[in-house]
Amino acid sequence: MSQSLMPSLYTKQLLIALLCIMGGCLANVMVLEKILTRAPQAQAIGKIITLGHFLFIALEGLQDAVAYHPKRGLTLRPRRIPLNRILCLVALFWGSNVTNNLAFAYNISIPLHTMFRSLSLASSMLLGVVLVGKRYNVLQVLSVVLITLGVFLATYAASSADTHKAQDGAAEENFDRWLTGIGLLVATVLLSSLNGIVQDLLVKPSSAESDPGSEPVPRWEEPLPQWKEVMLYTHLFGIPVFGVFAGDICRNVHVFLEDGTLLGLLALNAFTQWLCIRGVLQLTQLTDALTLTMVITLRKMISLLFSVYFFGNAFTGLHWGAAFLTFGGSVLYAVVAKRPKAKLKAQ
Repeated sequence: MSQSLMPSLYTKQLLIALLCIMGGCLANVMVLEKILTRAPQAQAIGKIITLGHFLFIALEGLQDAVAYHPKRGLTLRPRRIPLNRILCLVALFWGSNVTNNLAFAYNISIPLHTMFRSLSLASSMLLGVVLVGKRYNVLQVLSVVLITLGVFLATYAASSADTHKAQDGAAEENFDRWLTGIGLLVATVLLSSLNGIVQDLLVKPSSAESDPGSEPVPRWEEPLPQWKEVMLYTHLFGIPVFGVFAGDICRNVHVFLEDGTLLGLLALNAFTQWLCIRGVLQLTQLTDALTLTMVITLRKMISLLFSVYFFGNAFTGLHWGAAFLTFGGSVLYAVVAKRPKAKLKAQ
């Protein structure tokens, strides 16, 4: 926890985490939108982008996970989390990431995507009540209602804009594709929320992990920190699953290979995704839920403004009202959850 760190070290780590989020996450969204505008007709683009994320983060994580053993040579450091639990997390994490990026192929704009993902708070609350018996107070429920209203308003505004842009003959086809994209976003939100609940149940804090008085052990005997272990193996074990898309990816990867700029953007997108995830995980360890939610909400608002300003995405009064409800509800939830009497777990 942050209290166990020296002030200067804590400040340094906090600044690094904030830079990773405000720099990495913001850059990731902008690079993603640049890819989407440069190759708008490319099929399987979401699958290729997601595979790039998994490959980069897994390869980077292996640098920490591999150690040299005097007798066995290069070996993987021992795991804290059993394999069956990791595989369960892999299935949910892989599904949420793939559906998330697939949605962009179905006329889903970055502003709508940004606000729709805030609906994960509502789905987490619903699944928490149904699956693990969590209880929430009135203000928490109110905040989720505000978020939900904001998402519905944003969805309505987006559907109206798409309908008006299309010609009569194309309007119905565009609307059907857009509905498919909305369905993928709903699946993303549900899978992401379920992943969070399952991770809370399966990944228990390890006292040995943070015990400063424990005896030092050789690197090949020392497990990774749990957050690094989850980050590595959910990406590493998720890579083979992309085999189900092998044909589609192989048929369309030439779009990136034939365009050096697009290939560079893909690499930059994977790198900034890694920065973003590291920043969020590190800030989770250093601060409380309120600070984390406020930082992420601020990042989403800036991403939204950048998307509108730099990429010319439509943003009407309805969109602004939706943004106010969505992000305001997120901040309200974090503030209420911080209060001592607002217990999120069932008594």
